[in-house]
Amino acid sequence: MHVSTIEVYGELAEGDKWFTEGSPLNAKTPYSAAKAAGDQMVRAYMQTYPEMNIRMTHCANNYGAFQLPEKLIPLAVTNVLRGKKVPVYGDGLQSRDWLHVADHCAAVHQVLHAELDPIPAAAATDPGLMPIFDISARFEVTNLDIARRVVTALDLNPDEWIEHIPDRPNHDRRYLINPDKIESQLGWAPTHDFASGIAETVAWYIEHRPWWEQIIADKGELGFDWSRAATATPR
Repeated sequence: MHVSTIEVYGELAEGDKWFTEGSPLNAKTPYSAAKAAGDQMVRAYMQTYPEMNIRMTHCANNYGAFQLPEKLIPLAVTNVLRGKKVPVYGDGLQSRDWLHVADHCAAVHQVLHAELDPIPAAAATDPGLMPIFDISARFEVTNLDIARRVVTALDLNPDEWIEHIPDRPNHDRRYLINPDKIESQLGWAPTHDFASGIAETVAWYIEHRPWWEQIIADKGELGFDWSRAATATPR
């Protein structure tokens, strides 16, 4: 099982609703290009050595317990709990779909144990026919809205606790994936509502403060200031 990410598809074109398993890989950054390269290698093995029985998934943005505090939701919670503002890249209107980690795990388990048909010859030109499944809860929201939801869940005023910081280079503006294949072929569906899921996630970080405080103590602040990276002199 190769667990990949939506980022390998790149940025969704204006007017397009979502990516599918048949969409071309079009990663925009070195970070996501490395993931896309891994996808390409796995796809090559799928078709060259079908007896290896390889499967692949792409997932939407995950949230839930035990996520490192460098990611948006735990970063927002842990910052506010330490009296710091929530940093939001650029205007914060980058749009993503979000998936509870438990729903993601359930989907991976279902793909791993599914009885799948052999890869057809037509998959050579249609990757949607390969054992690849895109996982999403069909819930789109902007980064700014995520930050506002977290601050509101902490009973504070978002206007006072959110700050806009320089955007990441070549930051994908919008990406979404269509989970129709895993829903129709394997019968998977998410079970976590986003509103209650994010409330439970915020509560988890409040209740498990020693866990993330130790991570920050060991690793230092996990947020990244792209304004400093942009002005740094290459060596």
